[in-house]
Amino acid sequence: MTKATAVIKRDGAEERRVELPDAGSWPIFIGSASDCAIRLDAPGIAERQARLDWASNHIFLTLLAPGPVSANDEPLAVGAETRVDFTPFRAGQFTVRIDY
Repeated sequence: MTKATAVIKRDGAEERRVELPDAGSWPIFIGSASDCAIRLDAPGIAERQARLDWASNHIFLTLLAPGPVSANDEPLAVGAETRVDFTPFRAGQFTVRIDY
């Protein structure tokens, strides 16, 4: 598996990059909990908002908790799985892009 990086931009703030764990540590989680690989600490973001899975050389986002998460300008439903590699998605006031 190629190394992946999350590029995170909070509205009105500087972009930040987070190196993501190697294949043996996936799936990884997005949320406000301190142990999330992609931590988004803001009102409206659940401790475990979403999960990222790597399958067949693509990255998929699954929404785990109700909240303001969208991909391709479409709101996601809990349990919905969406391919997000190289395609930015929104979680509250954050835009996230996964590069590899």
